[in-house]
Amino acid sequence: MDSIRNSAVKLAETYFCDDLPLNGVNWTTIKSHPALSRTDRIFPLPVSNSATAKHMRIATFLAILGYELRNAIFQPIYLLHKSSELNEFLDHLAEENEEVEAHLRSVLFRTLAEYRNITDSISTECTDSVVRSVASCFESLVLEAKRQPFVSELKTYCAKACKEWEYIQRLERRVEFETDPEDDDLNNKKFWLPLSAKSSCSLETSPSKSHANGSNKTALKGIHKGAASSGTSSPPLHSPVEATYFLDVFVVWPAVTTEQVRDTAILSSGYFVSAREITAAMMEQRELSATKDQHRVARGGRRKSRAMSVAGHSLGESGNATGRSVSFLSAQVGNGPKGS
Repeated sequence: MDSIRNSAVKLAETYFCDDLPLNGVNWTTIKSHPALSRTDRIFPLPVSNSATAKHMRIATFLAILGYELRNAIFQPIYLLHKSSELNEFLDHLAEENEEVEAHLRSVLFRTLAEYRNITDSISTECTDSVVRSVASCFESLVLEAKRQPFVSELKTYCAKACKEWEYIQRLERRVEFETDPEDDDLNNKKFWLPLSAKSSCSLETSPSKSHANGSNKTALKGIHKGAASSGTSSPPLHSPVEATYFLDVFVVWPAVTTEQVRDTAILSSGYFVSAREITAAMMEQRELSATKDQHRVARGGRRKSRAMSVAGHSLGESGNATGRSVSFLSAQVGNGPKGS
């Protein structure tokens, strides 16, 4: 499972660290995806090419990809083309009686061994479903010249993830996907890791991107100021105590465990985005929105000025309209100039 997770991060870093022409991005499709909309918090996506914005795009990609994998590929067994009810039954049975669930699953696997073509067809269908869903969300966030390679690599990734999962399906112990960690769990690096330490383009800085750097500084300054007013000291970003200081995090990749009574083993640690990084992104998003509003007001003022000029008025230094004599073309038809 580590290889599935790490390959997902690498795929994200390959395609979402580029500067984009942001006008053509389908933000609505991304923001309305269940992986984001099912939470009671808004996940910020600044419309810019700052390091913070790129980091949030990577985090969003991982969250949506992980959600789609869990619903389509990471299932107890592939038996029917529409097998959600069977898998829900197996999940419920595992909670009630793990031994019976493991026995039933083993019987099903032995039975399906003779019908490999059926299970292969179903797993391919599941893989294609993930590719379609993820590509529809993120193609517009990839440079046009890279969109075809992106979809191709996404297909390859999902096929490999499905292949590895077919091995994990046969584990006797029940596999769990954790997406809602307890506060104390964030201290356990075996279970949870900050995505910030893994995402390469989130650590890039560019002197030419003054807005991006300024936004991050403003956001962090606000956080430090808030910490000071409460009598606490704010730790530096990515510090070891970050998880204990900022408990309100956003999980973007689940931790994968195997469960038995009084015994939990970790298969793969999950990733989270800290509240500090979410706050920085939210503040940049607000700053961008405020700037956009200012530009809109300025454009409205210019349009009003032009309209008043056409009507025969000009604006004085005080900004008030001053009347002046103007001449108009005659509205009468057929009256030529005198002397004609």
